[in-house]
Parts: sequence; C-alpha cells; structure tokens
Amino acid sequence: MRACGWFWLWSLAGALLAFSLVSFVGVLTGLPAVLVLLLVARRSPTWPEPLGLLTGVGALCIAVAALNWGADGLDPAPWLAAGAGLVVLGTVAYGLAGRSSSPYARR
Repeated sequence: MRACGWFWLWSLAGALLAFSLVSFVGVLTGLPAVLVLLLVARRSPTWPEPLGLLTGVGALCIAVAALNWGADGLDPAPWLAAGAGLVVLGTVAYGLAGRSSSPYARR
C-alpha cells in the first residue's frame, strides 16, 4: 500500500479512538477501535504515517461541530477550531516529514 494510504488508515484509527472517547456508545466501540489501531500499527511504516492520528481526531471534532451547528446547548465553534487545527497540523506535518530534505524522511 502506498504511504498516503497508510496515513488515511491511521486517520481512521484516530477517528475511531476519539469517537469511542466522546460517544455514549464508547463502551461498545472502544475495543474495535483499539484493535484497528493495533492492526494499523503492526503493518504500517513507522514514520510519518502515524501523524494521521491527529487528522482523524480533527475530522471527528469537525463532525461534532457540524452536527451541533444551529442546535441549542453545545457551542460548535471550539470543536470546529480544534478540528480544523488538528487536521491542518496532521496533514501539513505529514507532508513536511515526507519530503526528502526532512530529517524524518524515509530512507
């Protein structure tokens, strides 16, 4: 699998873990999330693909903000800001770490 694919699998694992932490069904989704994380961790390259965890958590924060936009109760602005920051941070860090001039680039 290409490196970018592993990044997105790490993102999925991050989103599943975050969902199990913020959801009331987290008791049911926690074990599958940990299993997905372990499976991806065993098979993927070691660096920089795990930066996808940040992107996955950020994507879940954006989804929470979108679901609560216009609803009473939960203010979606902090969720949106945190999610956008995490998505940008994870994606940009992955892009920079994968460049050949980076000290963390694959060899």
